[in-house]
Amino acid sequence: MTSDAENDEAKTFLESLNRYWAESRSVHVCRLDREGRVLEINACLADLLKRGADAVKGHPFSDFLTDPDAHMLNKRLASHVPMETGGFFLNVVDADLAPQTLQCWLLRLPEDRYMILGELPQHRCHILQQELLELNNQLATLSREAARKKKELAKALEERDAAYRKMAEMAFHDPLTLLANRRKLEETFYLEVERASRLGQSLTVVMMDIDHFKSINDTYGHAMGDHVLKELARAVSRQARPYDLVSRYGGEEFLILMPGIGLEQGKSAAERLRACVSAIRIEGIPHPITASFGVATLKPGQSPHTLFDRADQALYRAKAGGRNRVVVEQTEENEGALAE
Repeated sequence: MTSDAENDEAKTFLESLNRYWAESRSVHVCRLDREGRVLEINACLADLLKRGADAVKGHPFSDFLTDPDAHMLNKRLASHVPMETGGFFLNVVDADLAPQTLQCWLLRLPEDRYMILGELPQHRCHILQQELLELNNQLATLSREAARKKKELAKALEERDAAYRKMAEMAFHDPLTLLANRRKLEETFYLEVERASRLGQSLTVVMMDIDHFKSINDTYGHAMGDHVLKELARAVSRQARPYDLVSRYGGEEFLILMPGIGLEQGKSAAERLRACVSAIRIEGIPHPITASFGVATLKPGQSPHTLFDRADQALYRAKAGGRNRVVVEQTEENEGALAE
């Protein structure tokens, strides 16, 4: 039988966890009933909505979303779709009718209730690290108080480890495409620059931008745009070598870091990627999706600081030249050929 002391410790843990959600500065929390009506929101989400918590309670949460996202959320609640690892985006509308994009996760609670956890994508990871440290300190305190409760302690440690894994995923991966994000790209880039310099090898980057992506969002909706990004991310990842790094550079741009190859090999790899993208067919979009590519190479002895800019300039020329093509950076060796 569970003792009064054990019940008190469990209650203390739940109160600590609820206090964490309530006081969070970056995690937006909303509890919903089975009909999708708001039971409770934390102060972080109330501030984002520019509405008091009492003004939100009892209303369908979809009332505070853009129309496409309201329809999408209601469909999710009705269909009992399992929670996706990468989450999904919701455009929340505040009291001034200004939209804010949240990266969200949907949790299913007992009695057919739900919890939505969301964060603004631009929040820096160190804020999450600080909050996770605070949660870890709370768990450590509970662990000392409940040292004799091995089962409860093991569960708390498992939850802590899951939180660390989730934080690591958020810190180094783009939540939509699951590719490496800018932080992971920058970290890997400097390691590869050091290795290329040490071994006397080239380091090539391929910058890819989806053609006319804005018109896809405008014509078919942002949900379809997200689907296109995920499909292309999977296709490019399958084409890359095991030791290449495929990352989401921003918006509809991807950057592939290719160690150990030069400009011509990078161009050939980009051509394969271009053909792969052109062959993709997305259900619901009647025309092929295409992308433009810019290629640049860092040779031994060169400064690494301009490499991404040179790839971006080549990409710009590919866009200006009609899109759906590969353009390499201008160098002394190929300047005459490019001019022709």
